[in-house]
Amino acid sequence: MTVQITILGLGKIGSSVGLALSDELKQVIRVGHDVDHQTAQASQKMGAVDKVERNLFKAIEGTDILVLAIPVDQVIETLDLVKNDLREDTVILDMAPIKQTTIEWVDANLPEKVFYLSMMPTINANLFDQCATGIEAANKDLFKKSYMVIASPKRTESDAISLASNLAMMLGAAPFYADGMESDGLATGSHVVPQLIAAAMMNSLSKQSGWLEGRKVAGHNFYHNTLPLLHLDDKVRLGESIIHNQENVVRQLDLFIQELIEQRDALKEKDLESLAKILENARDERDIWLSRRTENNWEVSKSDVTMPSAKDMFGQLFGLGKRRKEKR
Repeated sequence: MTVQITILGLGKIGSSVGLALSDELKQVIRVGHDVDHQTAQASQKMGAVDKVERNLFKAIEGTDILVLAIPVDQVIETLDLVKNDLREDTVILDMAPIKQTTIEWVDANLPEKVFYLSMMPTINANLFDQCATGIEAANKDLFKKSYMVIASPKRTESDAISLASNLAMMLGAAPFYADGMESDGLATGSHVVPQLIAAAMMNSLSKQSGWLEGRKVAGHNFYHNTLPLLHLDDKVRLGESIIHNQENVVRQLDLFIQELIEQRDALKEKDLESLAKILENARDERDIWLSRRTENNWEVSKSDVTMPSAKDMFGQLFGLGKRRKEKR
């Protein structure tokens, strides 16, 4: 029996999910939907989905697994729109980076017949230098040698959590379990704060009178340091997800500001020794991080986890249905 996976949002993340499942076509039917029909057509052309549905409700019709690869500010409104049209035992996998607000909404509003899990992907370090965005950045190996952070409401059944874990491994990632608050905390320092730093850098320089000349010589470092502005999590209501994650973001910004103050003070005092120590420590810490991140060399290696077969993984879907019938 084949399993239908519907992917809403066919940019970098959504199309990469579809491409990573391309070896399982005997077990999977991949249905795609994107508000931009050209993006959807491009996704189908590259082999990320088997078919495209322009109508949202047609796309989710009969789906077993619903993957949300859409901007954070569209997740809740999309779930609210489709919640009563999903079949019983549908598993929703939300790949947006900010989680707790959505989990709280799900607990209060999502019908018990469906299951919601958060799956925050991290990216294969071998692809860090890739500068393309959107569907042009889609890659079958995008999630390999990385972690998938999994969080869920308390009511989520164990079979649904196992399904999400096994799907993460099929995509090439190792599952990393956290609750919604922990997941948001993990995303803040490595994902959200770089966006705010990039915005501060861009705005502070562009407001200076010297920018009229400075922009002519801005080059490699400036380009890469402002790249996070191309990956803002909200599509329309910019900053909404950051406001919802206020406590974590403020704490991380305070730590960052303290580091800037230490650098500024060393400069004001012309303290070469302190400044050199700050820069050397940062460079060394980055080298250690990148080496381990590239190899996925942490306490538990992905190689320690047995890869599930597609048959075993999707069998959990039918286990959910059986368990529900037994409860009635």
